[in-house]
Amino acid sequence: MKSIAERFTAAVDQNDAFQKPEQLRLLTTPVYRYSAREHQILDGTVFAFAQGTNPEVLILVEAFGSEPAWRYGFARMSSFNLRVRRGEQTVWERQRATVPTPSPALPYFFRWRAQADQSAEIKLPAGS
Repeated sequence: MKSIAERFTAAVDQNDAFQKPEQLRLLTTPVYRYSAREHQILDGTVFAFAQGTNPEVLILVEAFGSEPAWRYGFARMSSFNLRVRRGEQTVWERQRATVPTPSPALPYFFRWRAQADQSAEIKLPAGS
């Protein structure tokens, strides 16, 4: 799985035209390893392409099926422009994400100001 991940290169760019992309480095130690036999995933790993120590793109590599085959997929971990190539061919690209997103259910949501979180407060019944 590591040798499959090493076939890809990834870049991040903060502008809109990929004029000055910064190459990301593949962290060769898997972030996570898994299997899900009930879904015919025999073995899978998650590797990260990072800028420094900050993961920007995740690559998932899986062996799947009754006659095992390999597949891969990517997940963004950044709101910037991202591109993954295998050789000279671009295989995955995402444009800049709008930040902040308006809903906590969407990626990259954050609050502009601190808000009191009272979810952990104990509420006692009246008369206790």
